[in-house]
Amino acid sequence: MTQKSSQAKKEHHYVWAYYLRNWSTDRNIWFRSGKGKVVLGSTRMIAKERDFYKVQPLTVEHIDNIKSWSKKSPKHLEENHMSYLSDFVYMQRAEMLYTQSGIYDEEIEKHFEVFNCNGIEDLHTSHENDVKEIIQALAKQDLSALDEDNRKLVFFIYLAHQFTRTKTFRDRVLSAIGKNSAPQFQRINQLTKESWWFMSYMFGMNMGWSFYSTRNSDSHCLLINNTSESFITADQPVVNVHQELTDEVRPPEDHQCDLFYPISPTVAFMINRSNRFKPGLSHVDINIVKEMNSKVARNAHVHIFGKSEESLKPYLKCVGGKLRLVRKQQSNSL
Repeated sequence: MTQKSSQAKKEHHYVWAYYLRNWSTDRNIWFRSGKGKVVLGSTRMIAKERDFYKVQPLTVEHIDNIKSWSKKSPKHLEENHMSYLSDFVYMQRAEMLYTQSGIYDEEIEKHFEVFNCNGIEDLHTSHENDVKEIIQALAKQDLSALDEDNRKLVFFIYLAHQFTRTKTFRDRVLSAIGKNSAPQFQRINQLTKESWWFMSYMFGMNMGWSFYSTRNSDSHCLLINNTSESFITADQPVVNVHQELTDEVRPPEDHQCDLFYPISPTVAFMINRSNRFKPGLSHVDINIVKEMNSKVARNAHVHIFGKSEESLKPYLKCVGGKLRLVRKQQSNSL
């Protein structure tokens, strides 16, 4: 695995800043702050956390836990996961040998720091670069950008990572595992948390391939919003909005997948298994816009983003609703 930069990237974004520019003016965007206020700030300064994807030490227990999750993957993906894992384990062992040698070399120190900080971040950057033209085309209501299978594949991998790389997804998965008070589940929860920097990437690859493998049976559409209210997005930008889903905390059935991804204030992409919207372009009314915005806000962790202060205000109280429910159910089960 090669590094694309000689500088260690400390600030890790879990929502692509370039994507957020579709709601911005001069690269500034309206968003809900951690204190619940609507403020204006740079797209590069939000939806990020220091060292969020930084490589952390892996013990034999961590590796065995990762492998147990990876075995649920299709064979070719399991091999891919193990190849990436071996790269990280190799570098970890090399760093350990260097530390034990007692030698100090500034360039070697820098090399290890860059690898640990940039390893996963660079993988996400690569996926983002793969879809830049596709995102631009979809924003212009051009669904033909996904006509070719290879373009579907890179887009679905990117889309899946926009679901799995976030703090919301991390907290939900860990809460679901931690809901079981048995010691073995508590240990799995701890190991998964400590190796989340790798696990989240692995989950995203699996999910992306799943969307690709059902590409010919799923309905793909763009929702076109010409109403007086714009689409908003969030720090969990991809949301399952299937109408059968309830507040019960459980994995959805295979058919319960209406994946909603706002592309801009006026366009959203959907993988639509309910056939609620026809393939191609569907113009939506304001009730649909409000429904989608409410679900985006409810699934957000802290931040929702919009093109104006007014577009966010109706949804401020919804933010974090789903995660609060998950944590409440976890607490009640312990």
